[in-house]
Order: sequence, then structure tokens, then C-alpha cells
Amino acid sequence: MRDVQEKILDEIQDERDRQDVMFGQKNDDALLTNDWVAILVRQIGLAASDGAAVDDTRFHRQMVRTAATAVAALEAFRRRH
Repeated sequence: MRDVQEKILDEIQDERDRQDVMFGQKNDDALLTNDWVAILVRQIGLAASDGAAVDDTRFHRQMVRTAATAVAALEAFRRRH
């Protein structure tokens, strides 16, 4: 079980690194709480539609993106508080 969790957490970290290159900390810090919630709701909606379409690869990728975005939201929150 631990091996699976470590692999998933590594994937989330890789996605966070990719997001940082794309958007940067300055962009993240400019977002308000409601912005983060809207982004996360959109991403989880995409994951739900990928899951409904029975596309396991897309579902997995979107869930990793959603988790990484939640981490980004928490990082920005911590920097502000």
C-alpha cells in the first residue's frame, strides 16, 4: 500500500513542479479563496466526466492535476497567513 501511495505522491509533486513552471508562485498568490474553489470544482468535474466516459488514463491524470492544484491552493494560503 505504501508503495502505491508514494508513487501517487510523486506524481502529484511532478505535476506541482509542472504547474509552477507554467503559472508561477506570483500567479498563485494573486488568486482568492473563491478562485481556488472554482478551479478545483472545474477540475473535479473534468475528472468525473472522464470517469463516466470510462477513460481510466484521463481520469487518473485529471485526479493528479486536481490534487496538485489543491496543494497549490494550500501553499498560497500558507504564504498569505
